[in-house]
Amino acid sequence: MSTYTRLRDELESQGIKRHCSELHGMIVGFVCCKTEVNSLKVLTPWLNQYFNQIASPRLNSIMEKSLKEALDSLGDYSDFEFDILLPEEPISLNERVLGLSAWCSGFLAGVRQARIEIPRKEGSLVSETLSDFKRISEITDDLEENDDNEADFIELQEFARVGALVIFTETRSPKI
Repeated sequence: MSTYTRLRDELESQGIKRHCSELHGMIVGFVCCKTEVNSLKVLTPWLNQYFNQIASPRLNSIMEKSLKEALDSLGDYSDFEFDILLPEEPISLNERVLGLSAWCSGFLAGVRQARIEIPRKEGSLVSETLSDFKRISEITDDLEENDDNEADFIELQEFARVGALVIFTETRSPKI
């Protein structure tokens, strides 16, 4: 069973009506901007508020695993293996696009929660990437299932994946 399925099922079993891609985005957005995060303890109060309840030990375990995987796959020696937690085929293209939209929305919430100073100057890679994530998070259109839309989705998914790597590198790397 995939991490996506385990997380989705656990959220449903607890009656938490949130998209698991959004939750993954929140975790990744936060860890991209905070160097001292290496466990879920720092995020637990915020996530419990987000859930409007205390997460079960099983949900905490799944989230902790997601956090560790994100840190490992975003880190300096990761070979760029980071991946976004999204619904997989054969799930409809619309559901996958909505998952990506939710992931970007969660990522932005995680960055806000990290409370870091984002350079606002024009041409700032971090600022531009976050602006693009905001636009992706606003996608709500129904898409026709066709090869062109599938290719566009794959391109957006790769953009978000690489964007997270860029933000991690730009916000956590020591400046020379």
